[in-house]
Amino acid sequence: MAQRQQGDGGGGCVAVLLLLLAIAAIVWLFSTVGHFLGLTPSFNEATDRPDGWVTRNYRGVFWGYLLTVVLLAFAALVVWLGVLAASSDEAQEARYWLPRAAGTWVVLLVVALLLPIGERPGAKVASGVPGDGNVPDVVGKRAAEAKRIIEGEGLVAEFATPPLDDARCEVTSQRPEPGSELDQNEYVSLRCEEPVPDVVGKKADDADARLSDAGFSARPINEPSDYDLGRCRVERQRPRGTAPPFATVTLRLRCDEPPPQPDPEPIPEPEPEEDCDPNYSGACVPVHPPDVDCDDVDGPVVVTGEDVHALDANNDGSACE
Repeated sequence: MAQRQQGDGGGGCVAVLLLLLAIAAIVWLFSTVGHFLGLTPSFNEATDRPDGWVTRNYRGVFWGYLLTVVLLAFAALVVWLGVLAASSDEAQEARYWLPRAAGTWVVLLVVALLLPIGERPGAKVASGVPGDGNVPDVVGKRAAEAKRIIEGEGLVAEFATPPLDDARCEVTSQRPEPGSELDQNEYVSLRCEEPVPDVVGKKADDADARLSDAGFSARPINEPSDYDLGRCRVERQRPRGTAPPFATVTLRLRCDEPPPQPDPEPIPEPEPEEDCDPNYSGACVPVHPPDVDCDDVDGPVVVTGEDVHALDANNDGSACE
């Protein structure tokens, strides 16, 4: 026992690591062979195609996985027997460490069940493999042409987001896959994207107008606090290229410093009100005293009280006429 502890981390550990690397290489080899033979789908194909396409297009999917696990177990058994047959100290240390690597064995088994994870040569997950059904392949076509082709098969084209311009919106995906079989007047779901105007370097107001005319909405992420977009230009935009109809385009702006505010104009002081005698109306007659005559009064006046200035010489109520 002491000798085993003394050998911890020595040649036995190296032997175990080499064994695990050999098993990983064997798993990858069988995975690759399974791809070429068409026995097992890739991990992407198995998860991205939940509509039964995998089972229809691969021969013996279950048996392909089972064969990979059986061959892996057989290879591990051969290597294990080789270790047991050895008589060196490294082999003894390997026999000591291998049972303690149970967790690693479990991980390798799970990896073997998930493999193959690479793409099988010739498989196109995104566009699918056309079959003998009546669903045409319209990915990459303009919305107007895609609708015409689908309606020509007696089916109905349905867009997730109706395109603003059928002649500009390009189909990016469709469900069900090309080659599927549908009854007459069933729906084919489509998604399309339209060109997004390039507004980088343009004034923010102009950019917003161009995006709005193209069917998109603009959202500045750093709008100035005074909301004056006239001094801002677009520095970056996302997305660029194409986007679904009516998508939101985020804009990062570069704004100039606001112009300096002019000094406020001084508020003029109110002119002092004239001190007019309440005994007269019309023109302002200064309060008595001092005594004034009509030359000091601008215009005719009406005596409403006591004629303290003696302006109404004929006592008819009107003076300075």
